Amino acid sequence: MSMRFNVGRNLVILALVMTLWASIASATPGTITVGPSDYDYTSIQAAIDAAAPGDTIEVQASGSPYQETLTISTADLHIYVPGDCVVIDGGGAEVVVTIQADGVQFSGFTVQSGSVRIAVERANGVRLQWNTLSGWFYHTETLIRLNQTRDALVRGNVLQGSAKEGIVLIEAEESRVIENRIDGNLGVAIRLDRASGNTLSGNEVLGAYVGIGLLDSSGNLLEENRFTGVYGGFYLKGSDGNVLRRNQGRGGSIEGNGNLVLENDFTAIGEGEYVFQVNGARNLIRDNRLDGEGVMEVALFILGDGNVVERNLVYNTPGIGVDTSGENLIVGNDIWRNRIGVSASPGTTLRFNRIYDNARFGLEQKIPAQGTVDARWNWWGYVSGPYHPDLNPEGEGDEVSDGIEFTPWLDSPPRQ
Repeated sequence: MSMRFNVGRNLVILALVMTLWASIASATPGTITVGPSDYDYTSIQAAIDAAAPGDTIEVQASGSPYQETLTISTADLHIYVPGDCVVIDGGGAEVVVTIQADGVQFSGFTVQSGSVRIAVERANGVRLQWNTLSGWFYHTETLIRLNQTRDALVRGNVLQGSAKEGIVLIEAEESRVIENRIDGNLGVAIRLDRASGNTLSGNEVLGAYVGIGLLDSSGNLLEENRFTGVYGGFYLKGSDGNVLRRNQGRGGSIEGNGNLVLENDFTAIGEGEYVFQVNGARNLIRDNRLDGEGVMEVALFILGDGNVVERNLVYNTPGIGVDTSGENLIVGNDIWRNRIGVSASPGTTLRFNRIYDNARFGLEQKIPAQGTVDARWNWWGYVSGPYHPDLNPEGEGDEVSDGIEFTPWLDSPPRQ
């Protein structure tokens, strides 16, 4: 009796162990292959439909091109190309690849022929890496679109050809767009729309009309991006508290408050309209180099109150180096070899600047009848101070217009 009981108990335990093992085995992420007939599936979508969360899908080049569209609704899938290029051709579909599950990784593909190449819709933690996306302007709206996502990574992709937009983030948060190459005839290479807390870094943009555009987007970091052959590098509208740092190439414009523009190397936009302009309050423009070569109007234009222009190099402008309207502070800048160094309205304060070798005026007051510009304690190129025909006719430095309070001046260049 006892022996039969033990045998029965052992059989029950064995059955439970086997059931548990089967459960664990079925939950273990697996690898699914896609390719010609000797692989698990010949269709990428069929493999996606069969996959469980956490599975890896390897897509072989031997089955390329894959004439299909994809919808990915299973979380944590890793879909990638282990070897050579794999082409997914959407055949002119509205969206070629749609990702609507968290944690999906999609890498190594060439995606073509669709109005939107890749769309991430309300999915978090998605990774898009090392893909190639090409467009044709009249049939391509967007190459990569992220809508209401968080913690996405768009990295190392090549976007080429023509499209209205390259990479678009709509209501996206805490996502990264880094180290992408965007080369072609695009309207806007990277656009943020009502997006916050995102990082755009190390991207190379060639040939777009606008490199990076922000609309109603705040608290984003735009860092170390490079613009070549674009009309304008940046266009920010209604966007506050963003940081533009160490970018290079064409300048642009900001409409917003409390933005930081730091350590950039900017040249003129378009046909030489300006290098950079700011329309707003409490923006900080610091440690930038603005080369005004070819600018017939203004290198740096400031409109608004409470802005600080500090430690910038503004030079080589056939027009005006710095044009400011409002109660702003211009301090510690190096402003030289422009036609007019600074053109300022009453309420502007200049301190500890090096203003010299400007052809017409070092400092021009726009509307002398309405007040004065406080320009004390600046260096004008000579120990004798700035030239003014009535107030300092012996001055050998840059000329100043009427409506300028320039005494006392510095008798040697301030340290920058």
